[in-house]
Amino acid sequence: MTYYDYDWAFLCVLHATDSTNVWRRAEGHQALKHFRCPACEERKKPAPRPATRPPSDYRFNVEIAVDCFEIRDVEGSRFTTLSIVDMGALDHVAEIVSDKGGAPSSRACADVFRRVWLNWAGPPKSIIVDRGLHNRGCFSELLTYHGVQMRFIGVEAHHQLGRGEQGASSNIFCNMLWKQGN
Repeated sequence: MTYYDYDWAFLCVLHATDSTNVWRRAEGHQALKHFRCPACEERKKPAPRPATRPPSDYRFNVEIAVDCFEIRDVEGSRFTTLSIVDMGALDHVAEIVSDKGGAPSSRACADVFRRVWLNWAGPPKSIIVDRGLHNRGCFSELLTYHGVQMRFIGVEAHHQLGRGEQGASSNIFCNMLWKQGN
């Protein structure tokens, strides 16, 4: 099969017919972007699917991100906090899960999630969590009971948690706790 460059052939014809008028040549170069050879278009390979997922529905309580993070107070005591960020309305709720720091238990996370989110907002459609042990066991059973779809992020891909990760490291929340301690 013979290969030809349709754009190049069209450009040659364009130059041969009107090489003196510079404005028309520039206009022709712009128009060239919209012309395609029908035979080439039929044989062209389909474009690959994008590697990203489509954006979520930006409404309240459709999709939330849950993450645990550790903060220190003025005296240097460590506290582990469960951070819940609604991906649509950007509501952020956080509560202390463990006053000893470290990884909290799944039961403690489930109790806090039930108290600070489920009681007033109801169950979301889906939830994004990391692969920590605090997201397994009782926490997972609670979400399954309410029919919530869990989506786990990749092992070394904290960026997939997105706003949940940013909300966890929120300076506003940390400053509020810092001022409350003084």
